[in-house]
Amino acid sequence: MYPSTVPPFSLRLNTIVSTSEASDICFDGRLAAEQLFPTSFELDMPPMGHVLALRLPVSSESQDPDREWDLSILLDSSKMDTVSRSAAKFPTLLHPKELDLAMTMSNLDSRLAFLGGRLALRRSLRKLPQPIRIEQAVLRDEKGAPALPSHVQASISHKQDLAICLLRSVEEDPNRALSNIGVDIEICQPRPSTNSIATRVLTRREQDELGGLASLGISGESELLLRFSLKESVYKAIYPFLRRYVAFQEAEVTPHVDGTSTIVLLLKGGAAEGLFEAEGHWQQVDNGRFFLTAVWVRKVEIRS
Repeated sequence: MYPSTVPPFSLRLNTIVSTSEASDICFDGRLAAEQLFPTSFELDMPPMGHVLALRLPVSSESQDPDREWDLSILLDSSKMDTVSRSAAKFPTLLHPKELDLAMTMSNLDSRLAFLGGRLALRRSLRKLPQPIRIEQAVLRDEKGAPALPSHVQASISHKQDLAICLLRSVEEDPNRALSNIGVDIEICQPRPSTNSIATRVLTRREQDELGGLASLGISGESELLLRFSLKESVYKAIYPFLRRYVAFQEAEVTPHVDGTSTIVLLLKGGAAEGLFEAEGHWQQVDNGRFFLTAVWVRKVEIRS
């Protein structure tokens, strides 16, 4: 997500090492980032764009003893001075201000998710038919979405050990400025509390429809999570137009067995907020662990 700088990563198993101690085992920042955040999968989802998913690393604090990466130098804010002194020596895709923002986050999971999402975005820029280079930092707007220049649209989501970015360029098609995209990822397996959110997330009609994906082996409880994810994607896609919170009940979503989704917008602002059309897609990814949902929303121009 740019030519810039980050500190080295260390390779010592379950050991916190200083930059000076690790000088013989540190990678160039770009190489380290590619290995620490490897690509999990990629998908083309027209007209939404390109999806790139990265596997998030775990640190020596985690419960997985098989991962050798120690992220303490990069992600431990108590070592910020060491990081700052070392950063200029190590090129990376991340902008220094993105790293600075990650350092302000209160816990390791948040830092990893943010860095993974930004790396997915930066790598996606290189994969466009006409690669795009964004020099400035991609920080966050007031709702946490990536703050991007107008010629690029992107949406980011993360869950457990995955961070994903849906990205497209609007340079080649000026009409795309009238549309926007949203992406979300959600666990497929229902939890004990899943049913308790049904009345908050779904309309009465949507609750009555649950079970429509049974032929795919998807239970009603799992379908509830899929619909929740689709609504999250709807919110991300339509927010740039409305600039307000959109409640779950303001959109009815119906996922179909072919991976498409019917979306009916029930915006409380009515005609005053404009007329929109929406298209949704979903699929199971990462060996069936997650639902990936993507939504495209277009503002319909009414000409007299």
